[in-house]
Amino acid sequence: MNVHKLSGNGLQEDFVDLSVVIPAFNEEYSISEVVRQSVQRLQQECGVNRYELLVVDDGSTDQTGHFCDELDRQYPTIHVFHHAEQQGLGSAWKTGFMNARGRLVSHIPGDGQITIEQAIKLYHEIGEADLIVSGRQNYASERVHRKKFSTFHRRYLSLAVRYLMMWIVGFDLTGKEGIFVIRRQNLQQLHLTSSTGLLQEEIFMQCYRNNDLSIKESTIMIQPRISGESKVTNVPTYIKTFWEMFKLRIKRRRTA
Repeated sequence: MNVHKLSGNGLQEDFVDLSVVIPAFNEEYSISEVVRQSVQRLQQECGVNRYELLVVDDGSTDQTGHFCDELDRQYPTIHVFHHAEQQGLGSAWKTGFMNARGRLVSHIPGDGQITIEQAIKLYHEIGEADLIVSGRQNYASERVHRKKFSTFHRRYLSLAVRYLMMWIVGFDLTGKEGIFVIRRQNLQQLHLTSSTGLLQEEIFMQCYRNNDLSIKESTIMIQPRISGESKVTNVPTYIKTFWEMFKLRIKRRRTA
């Protein structure tokens, strides 16, 4: 994995309560606001004593990387990583996950569609469980933006992924479309291969098939992204995701 960290803060070896990974690809109009709002909210949260934000610039071609480095210099709890070229959402997550130092690990997008509030919500709800997953709901006050969430790419391609996931690898994504919080010790024991957003489903599949793990389910709220369009709801990304699904099926059969 080609990862380059330009900042000089270095990762803290001290124990932290919560690590939040924030992948960003061409999010120059949103990443600064997302990170600053996250830091402000976490500083106010008495239930999270120590935290870190791991921002992964996935080969952005705009000013995202520059803004990430500015944030890294400004906040000691932020650690920035740069991919030399775009590797995919799953690869960005893996870079953050493998460098996380928190007892619990979560993630939010760099476009502001899911805020840090939702990760904090799951953090408080996980209790003694090993993993908590979430379904997604729109903010009631944002119904005027419902069309933004209901485009062809969002509704029908997402449904296609869900049903193909059930057909190809036998795993139902219903109620598991949102972010998650997982214990780092469990996350780092998983053998993950996907480079797309399928990585999240790969995590869920392995955890749900491990009878020794305790899993909770919850819901989170989503809102319109601060700017831009989805980087994952497009035909090329879905084609790559489908191919990774077939590789997962082959892997599962070999394991069986």
